[in-house]
Amino acid sequence: MKNLSALVGAIVFAWLPESERPHAPGPKYRPVLVIDTDIKNRRIRLAYGTSQKTEVNYAGEITMAKDDVPGLSKDTKFALKKSFWVPLDNAYFVIRRLEA
Repeated sequence: MKNLSALVGAIVFAWLPESERPHAPGPKYRPVLVIDTDIKNRRIRLAYGTSQKTEVNYAGEITMAKDDVPGLSKDTKFALKKSFWVPLDNAYFVIRRLEA
């Protein structure tokens, strides 16, 4: 993809790193929100997504309803303050078609 900035605002699924190991894929495949791109270095910044405590948002958090976003199985909160730069690499992403 030549225009990575088109991904900003998209919800994708990734093996998001844990804060203890920020340069390795994480253990859980989870929904994440693309919040920035770095075209030169072919990486994107992803905000952590969780289905926990979605009834309350604090500063820097937004919640998306499962019925509003294809691919979400639960309401999901995205924590913009908990984000990681991730390389565009098969170790972090699985390309698949979402079912409508």
